[in-house]
Amino acid sequence: MTSETRTEPESTRLPLIRQIGYGLGDAGMNFSWSFISAFAMFYMTNVMGVGAAILGTLMLVARLTDGVSDLLFGLLLDRTRTRWGRARPWLFWSTFPLAIGTFMLFNVPEGLSESARAGYFFVLYLLVGTFFYTAANIAYNAFVALTTTHEPTRVSMGSIRFICTILAILVINAITLPLVRHFGTGRAGWAAVGALYGCVIVVLLLISCFAVKELRTWTKEEARAEVARDKQQASLRTRGVGADLVTVLRNKYFLMILGITTLFYINLGLTGGAGVYYATYVLGNEEHLGVLTTAIFAPMAVVLAVLPSLTDRFGVWRINVISTVIAIAGYLLAWFVRDSLTGVVIALVIAAVGNASFLGTFMAYVAAVGDNIRMTTGHDVQGLTFSASSIGIKIGQGVGAAAVGWMLGMVGFDGTATSQPAAVLTVVSLSYLGLPVLIAVARLLVFLPFRIYEANDELRADGA
Repeated sequence: MTSETRTEPESTRLPLIRQIGYGLGDAGMNFSWSFISAFAMFYMTNVMGVGAAILGTLMLVARLTDGVSDLLFGLLLDRTRTRWGRARPWLFWSTFPLAIGTFMLFNVPEGLSESARAGYFFVLYLLVGTFFYTAANIAYNAFVALTTTHEPTRVSMGSIRFICTILAILVINAITLPLVRHFGTGRAGWAAVGALYGCVIVVLLLISCFAVKELRTWTKEEARAEVARDKQQASLRTRGVGADLVTVLRNKYFLMILGITTLFYINLGLTGGAGVYYATYVLGNEEHLGVLTTAIFAPMAVVLAVLPSLTDRFGVWRINVISTVIAIAGYLLAWFVRDSLTGVVIALVIAAVGNASFLGTFMAYVAAVGDNIRMTTGHDVQGLTFSASSIGIKIGQGVGAAAVGWMLGMVGFDGTATSQPAAVLTVVSLSYLGLPVLIAVARLLVFLPFRIYEANDELRADGA
């Protein structure tokens, strides 16, 4: 066992069945967010006739706004005390508006002008992403720190979570377009799929909500006592909120994980937003999207299944550095064979093997950063740490999706046209395969000095 893992009390370990129940929650959230990321722009450009550049700008504005809501919900979570704990109430009550909002996003009313359709999309996209999804996701992410202190269990939860995520993404990308055709072309088909996925969201998130139990809960009396104490110290607590945020932002390891996360999700935003366009216009068949998605995510599921054993033997940092180099090689190969379905599939499999380790260790990394902040400052701000780190996810996805829209707009893409100019094909290939090469290189440069586990071991050895 390497210095990156440590022995924890057996009582903090979670049974496998509960870890699987936890993982199903991320599958549920992906029936909202991955569905939106992969198909919302395509739906709006090719079905509703809204310009890609306009959509890209609106999506980025919403994602930037989302960064503020991440901090807000993190602060609220840190101050929540119930008999269910801190996070479970937020996950439970955000489940239902998330499902309804996802359905409404793919049910744009008939008879609206283009500007009204764009406005409707922006409002729903903002509500779903900034409020409903954020509340659910912040609470869900915090479960890793709030339900166990056992590092291998945290890594295992992350791996199981993203296996469930990958399976959900594979299903979504494989069945969405066939389901749309099954339920009826155009608006009716998309609305029916949105309603179906809304039901899936509710079922899976409720399973996750009740599968895990937080280590700390409060009785009504304890909660009232702490709330009363907080009210007496309101002015101090207000200053404390700002101080907590400064504490998190001053931690160099937090800034590193924020940078890595942002870069990683810019990549996912690009490939997620451009995937259906790449299959449709470069490869000439929208049905190839399922094959491409399988190439990206199926190898990740295999790697994630063995990732806990690999990190336990070789260390989290070493595995991530090697994996990022593999991802760079895969994306380089994909760019040079970009017109061949077979070649691109092989290259994407290689890149996927390289990308899997960060997905599986991300939550454990953020929990370790929270531990580092607690040991170096004495402040326990796990909720704020998770919410602040999720800003990287939101900004990354927003920048990636916006870049796809902007580049399509610059070369005159028209989703209602029967054919596209060569410049559109080049931009789509660049978004899907070219830019990810540069992003992976940048990610590697940030990963190299990111030795959080060694730093935490030194702090523990010093009695922190």
